[in-house]
This record gives sequence, C-alpha cells and structure tokens, in this order.
Amino acid sequence: MRQKHWLSGLCALLLAASVGAQPWQAGPDNTPGWKMMTPEERSEHIKTMHSFTSLEACQTYLKQHRDQMQQRAKSRHMRSLGRMRHDPCQQMKAMGQFKPAP
Repeated sequence: MRQKHWLSGLCALLLAASVGAQPWQAGPDNTPGWKMMTPEERSEHIKTMHSFTSLEACQTYLKQHRDQMQQRAKSRHMRSLGRMRHDPCQQMKAMGQFKPAP
C-alpha cells in the first residue's frame, strides 16, 4: 500500500515538472503590440524569441520590438502599450532556455 502512494506521488511530481518545463510561448498577454502585428509578424516574432541563446540578446531584441510597437501605436493614435507584467526574457532564463556563457 505504501508503495502505491509513493509511486502515485512520484508520478504527480513528474507530471507537474513536465508541465512547468514547457517552453515560453508568445501571445497577447505577454507580447507588446500583439494585436497590431500581422500573423506573419507574430510567427516571425515567436521564431526570433526562441532563437536566442543569451539573456542579453533577448533583452536587446525585446526592447527594439517594444519600441517598434510603441511607434506603431503612436502612428495609429492608439494608447501607449503600458508596462509589461512579466519579462519574457527572464521567464525564458528561468526555464533554462539560454545556454550558459562559456
């Protein structure tokens, strides 16, 4: 009986770990200007975000992307993008998506 409980606990732990290890996903809740992007731009943005091997490169790109979306919002007389709730680059770092520096 104890072995069943131990095994059930181990399975639950492994399942939780695998769910938590899912790669970061871009979307309307965590990508500045998502609604102003074309489907092609969204696809390219996702591909670019997943291509980074360092936190610094990710943050540089994200700043450029945010500036571009801010300009797009301004040209369309829309409100500013506001503040991001979470830094996707930091989330990706926490998930181990960046290679350690040599």
